[in-house]
Amino acid sequence: MPCDVLILGERAGEEESRRGYPFCGKSGKELDRYLLEGGIHRDDVYCTNLCKDFLKGNPDPTPDEIRRDEHFLIEELKTVRPKYIGLVGRFAARYFLGGDLEMDWSHGLPFVSSQGRFRMMPLYHPAFGLHSASMTPLVWSDFQAFCRMVRGASGSADHLIDTCPDPQYMLLTDYSRELFSLIFHGRKNPTLIYMDTEGSAEKPWGLSFTFGIGEGYVVLASDKEWLSAIADYVKWNGVTVVLHNAFHDIAVLRSMGIEGFRFTDTMVKAYHLCLFPQGLKPLSRRLCGMVQDDYEDVIGEADKEKKIQWLIEVHNWVSNHWPEESKTPLSQKIRKGSGRRLERTSQTVARTLKPLGARSRPQL
Repeated sequence: MPCDVLILGERAGEEESRRGYPFCGKSGKELDRYLLEGGIHRDDVYCTNLCKDFLKGNPDPTPDEIRRDEHFLIEELKTVRPKYIGLVGRFAARYFLGGDLEMDWSHGLPFVSSQGRFRMMPLYHPAFGLHSASMTPLVWSDFQAFCRMVRGASGSADHLIDTCPDPQYMLLTDYSRELFSLIFHGRKNPTLIYMDTEGSAEKPWGLSFTFGIGEGYVVLASDKEWLSAIADYVKWNGVTVVLHNAFHDIAVLRSMGIEGFRFTDTMVKAYHLCLFPQGLKPLSRRLCGMVQDDYEDVIGEADKEKKIQWLIEVHNWVSNHWPEESKTPLSQKIRKGSGRRLERTSQTVARTLKPLGARSRPQL
């Protein structure tokens, strides 16, 4: 029969399998409580699972199992015709919203189906609070948001819109008082400066900072004039430096001569709120709609080039010291600069050098 609200779990548990309906037992009582606190009665909700069977140990659903039972879910959707779907757990969420969706940024946020047929929201499992008390605020918050969406009090998908799709970055070089004044004093009494560091206290690379949305500035650790000017500014102008993971950043800033400033830490705030992810990428995605590249994606090409260059240097060194051992198909591949199957090539180089016995490996 039709029902406006559908809750989709991942797999039937032992008690669910024995009693014949989803979300019963302890987890069912938790679900009932969270829904009632949000103003929705369990009798007004249709509950089901991606996988209908129970397996000992309650393992994660596999793609084959999901495909196996998919036709049951499709029939349920046709029969129930829900307007709102609560996606309990990452497998239920990924089934509708994509295989790379992460719960840490998406839970408790509304999504709209591609054809606009219904609104969906990823939810942490109501039983999580039974296993970990620290999860209780997240679960409660999720179901409160879901119930507000159902009641029509909320449901905007604004979090899917990047609040700053085209930010402008500037590498600061050739220090001048005019440019410094334009950046730091050409504003109406800024009270916050947002700052991040790259590198380590032992080997700092530099810092980036901004005063607001849409702009950012980068200063290298070798640029002493800019660093000195920034150090004086944050120390004597009464601004608060906003950091994310200050325990790391403060040490790096100190190694670049920037210290003695007032600061606040968004990672610590996220930790104490118990409602937000602590990682900067999921936090930015959740609050600002900003999709940040992974570190590996940013350095990927440069990392690949350095690996190839290292292999070429290894080959050249071995060729000069042990010409006979280096006359292999591997040497031809490296000479041509091929970057394909780089990991396998690295292992082959290691095997090539291993038979050299007591001779030391080259120091490159």
